[in-house]
Amino acid sequence: MTDELWTPQMVAGLTGLGGVIVGALITWLGLGKRIDADERLATKKFEFDKELAQRKFDLDRSQLIHKRRFELAETLLADAYRFSDLMGSVRSSWSMEGEGKSRPEDAEEPESLKRLKDSYFAPIERLQQHSEFINGFRAKRHTARAYFGSNAVQAFQFFDQSIVSVQTASETLIEVAGERDNDPAVIKELRQDIWAGHSEARKQADKVGKKIEEGVLLIENLCRPVLEWNGA
Repeated sequence: MTDELWTPQMVAGLTGLGGVIVGALITWLGLGKRIDADERLATKKFEFDKELAQRKFDLDRSQLIHKRRFELAETLLADAYRFSDLMGSVRSSWSMEGEGKSRPEDAEEPESLKRLKDSYFAPIERLQQHSEFINGFRAKRHTARAYFGSNAVQAFQFFDQSIVSVQTASETLIEVAGERDNDPAVIKELRQDIWAGHSEARKQADKVGKKIEEGVLLIENLCRPVLEWNGA
């Protein structure tokens, strides 16, 4: 009876069922491994994409900062050269016809004293004529400090000192012009401040010109490396 139950058809059926079960197990195990592999691959891809995005962000940020530094360096250095040339014109002892006439004057001034005071006022008048550029240039000190540090501040201090020296010397010379008890040495020193050629003619140091040169040199040392950088 028992032997009759295990017919070839039944054995084949059971064998087939076993094969299906084993196949299902293999498929399930394979699917599980594939899911694990896919998860690991997805994790690696996520980390790779994250690192790539960070690198791109850092590169873009670095390029943007360099672009801004380059643009600032370019304009800053050009403005420093322009300021130096401008101060050379401001401190020129050659006066054009009509220069200094905007000076508030005393109606009782003799003509000779008037001409002398007008010549002393000419540097101030020239500074006033170029005030838009000078003020715009000086306003860049804070941005320059943010990108280039304290040396940029020092450069602008030299530029400011040169302007103040010219203005102060001009105002003082106008105030004491015509007085008999003026100290000739002091007058010469004040004239050297407002007129660049006077120091050279007397083979003496041009204090105002030196401040401008030092300021320009500081700007050059800060800006040229940025402008000449080749990305290496």
